[in-house]
Amino acid sequence: MLKRSEPIVITTDNTVIERLEINNPGGFAVIVKADNVTIKECDLCGGINLCGKIKNIKIINNYIHDIKPEYDTLSASQIAGVSTTEAMGEFQGQGLGADGIFIKGNYFENVPSGIYIVGSYGNIEIDGNYSKNQYGPFPRGQICQLHACKTSKDTFIRIENNFSFVDSKLPSQRSFMTNGRIGAEDHINCYKCYGCKESPIIIKNNYIYGGSGSSSNSGIMVGDGGGEYFHVIGNKVYYSENCGIGVCGGTGNLIKGNKIFQDKCLAWEKREDGRGIQIECYGSLFYGENIIEENVVAFKTTLRSYAMCNLLCRTDTAVFRNNKFCTAEEFGEPDKFPEHEPMSADSCMIKPWKLKEKTKYEII
Repeated sequence: MLKRSEPIVITTDNTVIERLEINNPGGFAVIVKADNVTIKECDLCGGINLCGKIKNIKIINNYIHDIKPEYDTLSASQIAGVSTTEAMGEFQGQGLGADGIFIKGNYFENVPSGIYIVGSYGNIEIDGNYSKNQYGPFPRGQICQLHACKTSKDTFIRIENNFSFVDSKLPSQRSFMTNGRIGAEDHINCYKCYGCKESPIIIKNNYIYGGSGSSSNSGIMVGDGGGEYFHVIGNKVYYSENCGIGVCGGTGNLIKGNKIFQDKCLAWEKREDGRGIQIECYGSLFYGENIIEENVVAFKTTLRSYAMCNLLCRTDTAVFRNNKFCTAEEFGEPDKFPEHEPMSADSCMIKPWKLKEKTKYEII
């Protein structure tokens, strides 16, 4: 059973919030201003905000959904299911720097973005979450965006086993360019983020499907605006519209063992371009060595040849090994959908997105 609650501000260390239903679609359901906080098994119509230099936050098995921010477009685009900032112009005033963020097995639905982490230099683990039809507006619209985060030899960032699903046929996704740039952007984006040689940023075993009519979106984009040392391994990226995987600069990047299957844009039917893998500078200049190996990439239909759409590379730092850039027929069928729920949801916990009858609540 869930308990109904008003929105909560947590200011006491070692707090555990569990099995609550909170309805605040215009803003935050929970604001965290304390260390060692756990939020689990909650139904939240509203976001979770991690405020300031807090540490050791666990967000597990929650249903976070139907967020409709009551702000202007610029501010609204920063609200997410889980975020470390309230709005674009408030980064400095809020005090960033949360350390030790663990987000696992959550179900995000109809949110601007699932997770938006800014300015964290500590450990970040984003594992086995599911996001359905994140809608932006631009530049949001991800299951996960990291902004100005970095690792050291003693810290890590891992984005693994997540499933991001966007229905490209929805009117909100199809009319991206004529609807106030509403719709999904990159499913996973790392903007001005820096891994290091001893501890690269890991993006691994994620399943990504669908996209919007954006002319700049992708399944996974690393090095956007600057960055280096990303390991993008074993992901499945299907029908993400503009680009499958984008690498925007830097060094030490490894794009390995990914499967990418693209088609002519569904959301923007007149558009015929797009890329499977795009390696082009949109941030730090390329230098050193960037390895592209053992990927399988195919484009289904286009007015151009599939070879022109499978790869765009505009750097001589890229080293290609054992990739297969092929036709749709050679690729075969894309992998079947995983179950439409978080891959790493704890089976011993309540799954609030599965609760059908919400007729009995305690009011707290």
